Amino acid sequence: MTPGRRGRALAMAGCALAVIAVLYLVFVRTGWGQRLDDLAMEGRKATHLGVRRAATRAMSLATRVALPCAGVALAVVAARTRRWRAALGAAAALLLAVLLSRLLKAELPRDDLLERSNVGPENTFPSGHSAAAMALALLAVWLCSAEQRRRMQVVASVAVVLHTLALLGSGWHRPSDVLAGFAVAVVVVALALTLEAPTSDGPPPHAGHRQLDRGQLLSGTAAVMVVSTLGLLVVRGTPNPAHSFAAYLVSVLVAVVAAVLVVHVVTATVAPGARVAPDARQLT
Repeated sequence: MTPGRRGRALAMAGCALAVIAVLYLVFVRTGWGQRLDDLAMEGRKATHLGVRRAATRAMSLATRVALPCAGVALAVVAARTRRWRAALGAAAALLLAVLLSRLLKAELPRDDLLERSNVGPENTFPSGHSAAAMALALLAVWLCSAEQRRRMQVVASVAVVLHTLALLGSGWHRPSDVLAGFAVAVVVVALALTLEAPTSDGPPPHAGHRQLDRGQLLSGTAAVMVVSTLGLLVVRGTPNPAHSFAAYLVSVLVAVVAAVLVVHVVTATVAPGARVAPDARQLT
């Protein structure tokens, strides 16, 4: 990793920590934030019972089988390419994502600021499930070859989106928990990236490619802001089933856009672009 990319990784970790703090202060430490979070969580009950049961089964399968197997596969890939520092950083990041999520759940207080709460005051912030899934996705993009990075970025985005839909549909976590889990993953993966062996600066990315990255980033950010604002306006009044379902739909849209944005931004910020070279296989 070049010094410039290492600096960007550290800056990205700092921004993710700030996101965690903002989400906690807004959705855990304020009454209206808790109400909005609970509305979205309750709104999933308006969906078909079979869909909710399928989401719960999918989460159980992901937790017990899919995520552990994906972690082992990443370790094998890193070991085969003999990127030992990267393999160590990836294993540490995945473990730290889960441990940090549990630590924050245990240490951060969650007072019930609502007169009546249908989902209980227990602290589920942040989600260790979303942190682990996002960490695996980001690590997969990082560890793959430069030539396969764009393809892996699409696969990782789809996988995280499906996991997010199942997580919200099952009711295992509140929407703010999921978003905070994404931020936890960014923190630990960004720190893991700094462990990679130093390299010299390669040729700069194509200018058009950079413009495309910025355009997608701005479009995604604008989409999150618009959807969030509309959601706040919709659920502003007295809670009712229609408001709950609207809040749930908004939370799903925001989480999906955020998942794709995180994978894209982290890749565009710290991952080197593909390079055309005769010995491309040796560039790992």
